[in-house]
Amino acid sequence: VQYVLGEWDFMGRSFKVDRRALIPRPETEVLVDSVLRCESIWKQPRPVVADIGTGCGCIAITLALERPNGLYLGLDVSEDALSLARENAEKWNVSDRVAFSAEGVADLVDPECLDCVVANLPYIPSAEIASLPVWIRDHEPRIALDGGPDGMSVIRDVVQDAALALKPGGWLFLEVGDGQAGSVCGLLSGAGFEQVGSAPDLSGRPRIVSGRLAAGA
Repeated sequence: VQYVLGEWDFMGRSFKVDRRALIPRPETEVLVDSVLRCESIWKQPRPVVADIGTGCGCIAITLALERPNGLYLGLDVSEDALSLARENAEKWNVSDRVAFSAEGVADLVDPECLDCVVANLPYIPSAEIASLPVWIRDHEPRIALDGGPDGMSVIRDVVQDAALALKPGGWLFLEVGDGQAGSVCGLLSGAGFEQVGSAPDLSGRPRIVSGRLAAGA
């Protein structure tokens, strides 16, 4: 239905959607709300935030609209998704403070330069893709869904990259799959993050994992 309509609501704003990227989910609104509530990020005069796996750009664009003092990077391996994200950024007039790139965060930015990394990454185990509802399996890009054998392959890489790219005291926020929160919390702790914890989605399932990079991590 969303692709037929060609647009979808995310946190009260309409975004263009099509088969180039995933349809924004309600769980991701919880992710963005968690970032917005993290006051230490927004105390910086010009916070720099990377949105990894930006898709249609709804996370980076929403943050740019809600916190216009920041600078935002929307990163995605899919050039198709990036073209859609740029269209949405133009629609919402945030192209002056949101840049999009297909480069990885470790290649694009210097170490210890980001105040926040937020990521809604592929987290579905490869073997479970075939059993997804048809409207997801046959219409949304597999690259945005498939998280490898245990669903956490991309998450592992991003945790390590974020530990290098974040300033000491910078925050990482991740949306994760069912049953993954405990393991992902362990990944963050092992990579030098503190204040690690999880928050529930609208159904009460642990969905958002966050942590703050310790000084000297």
